[in-house]
Amino acid sequence: MNFMKEQSVSLQCTEGNSDKVYNIQLVVAPISGVLWNVNFQYGRRGNTLTSGTKNSTPLAYEAAFKIFNKLVAEKIGKGYISCPETGGELVTMTSNENKSSDTKVRPQLLNDIEPHLLKHFIDDDNFCAQQKFDGMRRLLIKTGEKIVGANRKGLIVDIPVSLVGQVDCISDEDFILDGEAVGDDVHVFDIIHHLWTYKERYEWLRDNLDGKVTPNIKLVKTAWTPVQKQELYTQLFQANTEGIVFKRIDALYSPGRPNSGGNQFKLKFVETASCIVAQVNETKRSVRLVVYKGTALVYVGNATVYANQPIPKVNDVVEVRYLYWYPDGSIYQPVLLGIRTDVKPEECTISQLKAKPESVSNEQDNT
Repeated sequence: MNFMKEQSVSLQCTEGNSDKVYNIQLVVAPISGVLWNVNFQYGRRGNTLTSGTKNSTPLAYEAAFKIFNKLVAEKIGKGYISCPETGGELVTMTSNENKSSDTKVRPQLLNDIEPHLLKHFIDDDNFCAQQKFDGMRRLLIKTGEKIVGANRKGLIVDIPVSLVGQVDCISDEDFILDGEAVGDDVHVFDIIHHLWTYKERYEWLRDNLDGKVTPNIKLVKTAWTPVQKQELYTQLFQANTEGIVFKRIDALYSPGRPNSGGNQFKLKFVETASCIVAQVNETKRSVRLVVYKGTALVYVGNATVYANQPIPKVNDVVEVRYLYWYPDGSIYQPVLLGIRTDVKPEECTISQLKAKPESVSNEQDNT
């Protein structure tokens, strides 16, 4: 078990008049050398902390790891967040021995629709609607005592340790949650079950997530009636979100993306594209972007790397949001969203770019 390692999390709660800390460690038990303890310390910041051990006797790694995860999830559910002095990040399972292994699970992918079809999907009672989130596809897989995350290719990836405990408290049965990871949160919109309709799958999510301590696992709000769908669309459009999704409520789960049609669709309010980093200007915190046109790489613009983002490396694939693309030129108003580890460079083609609409004038470009 080369994945076994000591881990620690430092949390704080500063709501209202509170200024409390809560530290949790997963460590090898003294003397035994093979068994594990979950230790904790808590109290007001600056005062002597109360300390203890969560388990009464040393445990095998798997059992102690489960207690560690649940304790982290419990404290986050009570309003604690990670301490800035620890880097602001919760521990992730970076040493998972099966990392990058293929789970053989494939998520259902959506086809695009044109804006003129919007009214049809809003009025059709056979379809529900949800927000399209601007993140990375994430599967949360529970098999017995084992919980892992996977990307849209079905490959095992690291997930925040807090998610493990939260997934574990959802249900005793095995399941696969399907959602979008945004930061440390996963916005869940489906459970992979090939014999249930989408409405039945969503009802399972609602029944099993409501009332549970899952602060980082969020059930996606769903609109079912034409009135609700119109209200959701207006809200999402005005908030400048990425888009809206429509799903046929009586359809079964269908992995992959159909060549055309299908049962789930997306309408983007803004465009996104996967590009390759050709050059990094660290002094200006910007990157030069290229995509494939046939077998050649062509320039499509520069994007700023914001202060809260890691600077990508040359040949990294990054996701960029933009308004439109000037054919044979650059993308307009590019915004770097982040590095994509689940997209291959050869998938970054010029065919994914949406050209500037004829109705957009140069005067509009300059506003």
